[in-house]
Amino acid sequence: MFRFWTVQHKSVLDVVEMNGYYQADISKSPFVIQSPPLEELYRFLLDSFNKTNDFRLNGLIFGFAYRRDSQICSFQNIHEFAAFVRQKRNAIATLWRKLCSEDYVVMCLDYPEDSFNPLFIDINDFQFLMPPITILHPYSYESIARIVTDIRHARISSSEFPSYLIQAHLPVIHEKNITEMYHMFSLDS
Repeated sequence: MFRFWTVQHKSVLDVVEMNGYYQADISKSPFVIQSPPLEELYRFLLDSFNKTNDFRLNGLIFGFAYRRDSQICSFQNIHEFAAFVRQKRNAIATLWRKLCSEDYVVMCLDYPEDSFNPLFIDINDFQFLMPPITILHPYSYESIARIVTDIRHARISSSEFPSYLIQAHLPVIHEKNITEMYHMFSLDS
């Protein structure tokens, strides 16, 4: 099993409880609704994920892992996850502020190894691709091509500005995937 951590709105739990699973939909993403230019990036990720995994999904669930040397690793517990996220607050602070409320929960999700390719990407690389793309050192125009090619070919290479906090993309949350759940935590605690 590979363990991913995700932050989800509590309404996701209601859907899982009612249907036995939750499947994301880009057209209903609060992030896309709030910032429509994000849709192009989200669709690119979704299309790459579907092609790589031979799926036909309408959306993705975003999760977290971390990188140690050249290996992608799972956070084994909430304390390890929270400590790492707090250590990387500069990379995640803007997103975390949007999620840090009683309306969100932190979920630990377990999936069988090799059941899908999660298109791992360093969180800094993902944020670099967010519109409008701004070229700031150490990134360059060549960085765009590297990241896009990595996503299209379902691989992860070294970032010019690594945070080592890795974003993963997950297909669905089934009841059986949810192994732990916690209140949302702040970056200051």
